[in-house]
Amino acid sequence: MNSIESTAVVAIGSNLGDPKNHLLDAHRDLIRLKACKDFIFSPIYKTKPVGCANVPYFLNAVASFTTTLKPAELLESLLLIESNNGRIRTGVNGARTLDLDLILHGDTVIDSKTLSLPHPRFHERFFVLIPLNDIRPDFVHPLLNKSVKALLQSLAKDNDVDQFAQPFCRAFSDLS
Repeated sequence: MNSIESTAVVAIGSNLGDPKNHLLDAHRDLIRLKACKDFIFSPIYKTKPVGCANVPYFLNAVASFTTTLKPAELLESLLLIESNNGRIRTGVNGARTLDLDLILHGDTVIDSKTLSLPHPRFHERFFVLIPLNDIRPDFVHPLLNKSVKALLQSLAKDNDVDQFAQPFCRAFSDLS
């Protein structure tokens, strides 16, 4: 039986400990995922925390890849990578060693206790839209029917983008 390939998008972030090394670890671990290939990684951005005060700025990036894993299987793999890299869940929007959010999985729409696809707020977040626009500006939000580029332009109309995200480095290889 052939499995169906989908394009997945994962947001990568860290702001505790050594964020650069946490991003390198995530890069390594994502590439090692079974049933995932054709990875494209965005540049890395230094971003202002959203929804929490008095925490360090984040380093954020986005990865896009094809996978035959179902959304729940991919989420389970992402949670394991987080855990193996020291992630301890202490609440929503807090500081963290590593955060891997499943943003998109093809055109899949899910709203369950454990998984929401597309990620419910990614279209409101510079730290996802800016790096995603770098690698996949034409991806279309399956519910809003707008491209990543259009979503970013809409969000930027009312905000100072530089206040929320600034380039950190062009590639993961620049971190080492």
